[in-house]
Amino acid sequence: MRKWVKRSILGLLFVAVLAAGLGYWLFRGTPSWYRPAALTPEQRTAAAESAEKKVRDTYRFAAQLQANEQRQIYAASRAGGASTQSTTTATPAADAFTTAFSEDELNAFFQKWSTVHRWDTHYGPYLSDPAVVLRDGKLILAGTMKELGAVASVHFRPGVTTEGRLSLQLAGVHAGRLPMPSGLWEKHRQTLRASLRGKLPAWQQNAHISPSGVANAAAIQAAMGRMMLDVLDDRPGETMLFLPMDPLDDGAVPVRLRDVTVANREVTLSVESLTPKERAALLQRIRTPDTVTASGG
Repeated sequence: MRKWVKRSILGLLFVAVLAAGLGYWLFRGTPSWYRPAALTPEQRTAAAESAEKKVRDTYRFAAQLQANEQRQIYAASRAGGASTQSTTTATPAADAFTTAFSEDELNAFFQKWSTVHRWDTHYGPYLSDPAVVLRDGKLILAGTMKELGAVASVHFRPGVTTEGRLSLQLAGVHAGRLPMPSGLWEKHRQTLRASLRGKLPAWQQNAHISPSGVANAAAIQAAMGRMMLDVLDDRPGETMLFLPMDPLDDGAVPVRLRDVTVANREVTLSVESLTPKERAALLQRIRTPDTVTASGG
């Protein structure tokens, strides 16, 4: 009897040690999809330039729609029609523009902008080697968390709801190859929420969109801050993107996101420009305090 008990205890200890070793290996292990330094400098430069060209193409499309709209208004006024309906209705669905960004293009684009704007001074104390990964309908944001000593990743399933709202559904948070217990990242979530809520009023107060349709840095920060709060609270938000024109310029053009899909290591975006009235309404929403966001619920 004693020998059986002794063997059982030894067996349980062996299983516990094996499980602990496996868990540690999975926790400290690097996921196979995480490869932030896969490109050569030449490849990274080419990928960044390709991404920037696609952004410029998208902006030119939006600018052309706005120019067409102004010509229609001018033609209507010359013809004696006082209607300004084209400034108050949404852009026709047929005018949507679709483009796709590869995983390498997104990472190269981020790395270039991070260097120009010194974003690393903000995330550097906490995170190294950040990367965007596109897999199986998911958008994954990953990096090595210095506090954990392991690769941390946040997995989203992006999409546009039937109500036309942007959904970035949180599909999981992982440390290494393991799901991360909520207790480990909840404090980071609350810290980020508190930081955003503290900065949001100043961004909203200084937000501006020019008559030509260019949003200033404060408007972009306020809109993106509210989007991040929506993500943290797992609720749909604005289907708006801001398309920058120059890494040295803080301004960007707001456009509506009509659809987003992730497949074959690419994210495909379909966007459309906004009418002047829609831009004014967007600015008003950006500036309006969000009672849900403010309450944190």
